[in-house]
Amino acid sequence: MTDQHLSPLLIGTYVNSIMYALEGVAVIQYYSASKRTGDSLLFQVVVYFMFVVDTVCTCFTCATVYLVCH
Repeated sequence: MTDQHLSPLLIGTYVNSIMYALEGVAVIQYYSASKRTGDSLLFQVVVYFMFVVDTVCTCFTCATVYLVCH
């Protein structure tokens, strides 16, 4: 692959990693506030499940970029 084809992949991975970090901060804030707000258990499980799914996707995206670039 040429650098022209790798640039969007690399930029997308950087943006995804930054957004993942922001999501991590939001989940930590939600976890500390969820005890006070009284959200339903189903809603809390969905929030944590989506965070786990996004963690896996971010790991696979970073691994793909590493394997393609090296």
